[in-house]
Amino acid sequence: MQSSFVQIRVDTALKQEADALFRSLGLDMSSAIRLFLTQSLLKGAIPFKIVAKNDDEDVPRPKKSKVSKNLKKTKR
Repeated sequence: MQSSFVQIRVDTALKQEADALFRSLGLDMSSAIRLFLTQSLLKGAIPFKIVAKNDDEDVPRPKKSKVSKNLKKTKR
């Protein structure tokens, strides 16, 4: 299999923390990124939920829809 080079820039602290986390999981940065890309393709989407930070006052809190309220009621 032919491989390609991918280069990204990230904050130094972010990289160091991610490196430490991935090492604790038995991965290196390249393996973790390959895992992310593979899962994205398998799911056909980002492999995790993306939400706005609710603790930031500048970001509006999402309103609960009637559907989500009804789903919670029926799950009980």
